[in-house]
Amino acid sequence: MEKLNIYKNFSVRILVFLVLWSGFVFSQTQTQTQTQTQTQTQTQTQTQTQTQTQTKLAETVSSPNCTEFTSPKKSSPKKLVPTATSNLKLSKKTDFILVGKSARKLILFSQGQALKTYKISLGGNPKGHKQEEGDLRTPEGLYSIEFKNWNSRFRRALRIDYPNKKDIARAEAEGVSPGGNIMIHGEPNDPSKKNRLRTYVAEQGRWDWTEGCIAVTDREIDEIYQAVDVKVKVLICK
Repeated sequence: MEKLNIYKNFSVRILVFLVLWSGFVFSQTQTQTQTQTQTQTQTQTQTQTQTQTQTKLAETVSSPNCTEFTSPKKSSPKKLVPTATSNLKLSKKTDFILVGKSARKLILFSQGQALKTYKISLGGNPKGHKQEEGDLRTPEGLYSIEFKNWNSRFRRALRIDYPNKKDIARAEAEGVSPGGNIMIHGEPNDPSKKNRLRTYVAEQGRWDWTEGCIAVTDREIDEIYQAVDVKVKVLICK
């Protein structure tokens, strides 16, 4: 009888121990789960804070726009003249290109800061947005660089992604081809091409001679080619 009571007491103690141990393990598991949840929440909060901070920083740098060519309050970007030893290379990579057709200027930007301004030549019929193939016009609007050609017929060339979907839809509605192969390029390897198309622009004191592309000198296209990567945005203004 005494042995039976001992067994019973021992069993009860074991049962109590198991119950207490189970409660301890469950408590620890809950604590770990809560800690992990808190850690994940803190990480998400930190990520959101970083994202919001980056967004605010990005918003403080306003994107260049067409008022660069029309606002009298803005001073013209300083033109940097490369020295003979500079190897025609800008100190910063370009992240935005602004083109003013009427002003005949192309400006390279990095993080909202103008790096350099170039004089440009256009086609023989530059006013207005490009309507169709062969109209000698340069498109207007926001595009991007989609391809770089090191060995172009115009020394170096950066192709703009014209026509876009809107341009194609408009041309189809009018029953015409929108054209294409709009480039920022240098001078032609065959000088006769330049002579055949050129038109003197008195107010700019220079010649327009392209078929709708944006042209600079060979020295300048070497510099632009090195500074600009594919996917850089190009805003072409009137």
